[in-house]
Amino acid sequence: MKVVINKCFGGFSLSDKAAKKCIKLGMTVSNDGKGTDFLYNVDPIFDSRYYAVNGHSKEFRTNPIVIKVIEELGKEADGSCAELKIVEIPFDSIDGWEISEYDGLESIEEDHQSWS
Repeated sequence: MKVVINKCFGGFSLSDKAAKKCIKLGMTVSNDGKGTDFLYNVDPIFDSRYYAVNGHSKEFRTNPIVIKVIEELGKEADGSCAELKIVEIPFDSIDGWEISEYDGLESIEEDHQSWS
């Protein structure tokens, strides 16, 4: 299974070019972000940008369209303060996984059990 993670401090984000390509390939966009993949935000002070509404969800990080766009665009898919990488995890050899994050730098880890 392929999963997109961020490999630098900062945080996960797609470039506008990548977001537009995802939308062109069938993902949805709106101005309010409800029930869609991307929010188009018009900010008069900064800039108009696309934001992944559920960008941190497993569903978004494994979405075949997102994976395809990142593979095709390479570094051009990286958003602000992001260095995206597609990691292949051996889905058949683990029971569950999660994305672990520290100041935006991410890795994939097996689900662990804990009790307190």
